[in-house]
Amino acid sequence: MTGMQSNASNVLMMEDPAVGLTPGSREEVRLEKRTLHVFWSKCEAKLFYTIYSPHSSEAGDWNKEISDQSNIETEIENFWSELSDILGDTITIGNPPNQIWQDIDSTLKSFGQRLFKNLVPDQVAKRIKDWRSGFSVRVSTNEQWIPWELMHDGEGFLGDKFIFSRYPRLGDRRTDPNENRQKHQGLREVRKIVNVVGGNIDESEAIGAFKLFDRLSESIILERLREKSFSELIRASALADILHFTCHGHLQPLNLLQISSSKSRIRDLSIDKVQQLLFKPGCFVFANACNSTVPVQAALFDGFRSFGWEFYRQGADVFIGTLGIVPTKYAIDFAENVYVELLCKDTKMTVGQAIAHAKKIAAEQHNFFWLLYCIYGNPDVYFEPIE
Repeated sequence: MTGMQSNASNVLMMEDPAVGLTPGSREEVRLEKRTLHVFWSKCEAKLFYTIYSPHSSEAGDWNKEISDQSNIETEIENFWSELSDILGDTITIGNPPNQIWQDIDSTLKSFGQRLFKNLVPDQVAKRIKDWRSGFSVRVSTNEQWIPWELMHDGEGFLGDKFIFSRYPRLGDRRTDPNENRQKHQGLREVRKIVNVVGGNIDESEAIGAFKLFDRLSESIILERLREKSFSELIRASALADILHFTCHGHLQPLNLLQISSSKSRIRDLSIDKVQQLLFKPGCFVFANACNSTVPVQAALFDGFRSFGWEFYRQGADVFIGTLGIVPTKYAIDFAENVYVELLCKDTKMTVGQAIAHAKKIAAEQHNFFWLLYCIYGNPDVYFEPIE
């Protein structure tokens, strides 16, 4: 559609995987990979979609009108509040019997189907349903508020069916992405890991979190921070290849990752403070905390903000976070299954494959929290720890 072309031309960025492509191009897109270019126009309250595919029959431009633009931000906040309430109710159940588990599953599916119907144009929805399970689907987007992984197309959650990732298009980025991100694709050497465990974590769980990297070579620099303040994180983060957090995430009254002993806007990590960290360009960041990618309304800025976008803006090649509440025990188990495949085997998986593998293991254990994990950045990165 003509409206799509005029809007999208203003927001394509250098790190956007869709740059230089035309719908149906075979030169740049590999088989079994799809790119959804999404442009959110707040003033029109519309989502504009372009599909880039190796098959010309799938390609095209469409749009979806979302809401009356006068109250869209309130509707978005209400939506995230509803999701939080659903997740909170399920956590109080504990280890559910099979019937209750089916009720939980049905509730999440209904929520995801409503998302899919309300946010995705019919023509795009049809194509997504036809894509084979296991495809790599990348959303190149300028919005921060859509939980793509939780959408359900009637056959499965998108975060389950596909290796799903999102590329933020950073129209307000403060630095050129080529300065803060490695130019080559694929392999990343690991020389330094920073493993952060925050406050109010049970001792047994903290021990489990610190063991995530125990099987690696002693030649790798491994810094462990337990209940340390932000100034210590700045020091430790210098030239880190992997930055891993096991901590509590807070949305109110401030969006914080609680890295210190008690919640504090001074000692903990906020979105604004990410720019002060000194991790290596192309770093892998795993914020294994509740709500670590949930967008929050920015008081002094237009729109929403999130840790995922801010870490990516500052040069992280990959950011892994969560869309809601994840109990610590499940979070540590999930991370262990990811790192075993990423770092501890001769035949290593990419980030996207390792996340999909960990989700599959969790799904077999009546654990729905795996649905909440999402990838920002390049899912094709894989790691080689130095010996």
